[in-house]
Amino acid sequence: MAKKVDWGIDSVKFMNVAADGAFPDFDASSGVTLSNLIVIDSFVKTEEANTNTDIEWEETNSKLRLPGSVGTKTIVFESNDLSEEQFKYFKGYKDGTGANAGYIVNDPKSNDTITQAMQLKTRAVGEFPARIHEYTPVLVETKENGTVGKNGLPNLTHTITRQPNYDASGAEIGGHRIKDVPVTT
Repeated sequence: MAKKVDWGIDSVKFMNVAADGAFPDFDASSGVTLSNLIVIDSFVKTEEANTNTDIEWEETNSKLRLPGSVGTKTIVFESNDLSEEQFKYFKGYKDGTGANAGYIVNDPKSNDTITQAMQLKTRAVGEFPARIHEYTPVLVETKENGTVGKNGLPNLTHTITRQPNYDASGAEIGGHRIKDVPVTT
């Protein structure tokens, strides 16, 4: 069995989710792609364990395990790309009018959390091919952070929380898939 690694970020793309739980066509032109200005080593995946409660009784040697909450699966990364496209897509900004003409203006009714599908493309390294990870649906929460000054750059921090995926009939289906990218010479 060939060994696999994920190394480096080539791009991260976000698109609207499909109503039937299917993965969208990430090669389509809609959505937004972050392919540069991703902060080095900021892309972190975390899986929390499910919680359970064990009940024990003095007079027996058995336990009762009560299921608790399902652990969350998150991805967090930072991008120094503060373009209009990023603010419009992730933060709900709009082109200003009237006295705000020439500016982009936040929409007070917009939400910093949107539901999306996400594609991560990694880079090939040595004998290991690039890989594609696709997730649907995910909640994307975007916050503006960082330092404005000579010793740092502000960024947009994206917190992606994986959600359960359901088909059109309401049955739970997979929401993450992985594929190797064939090496081209």
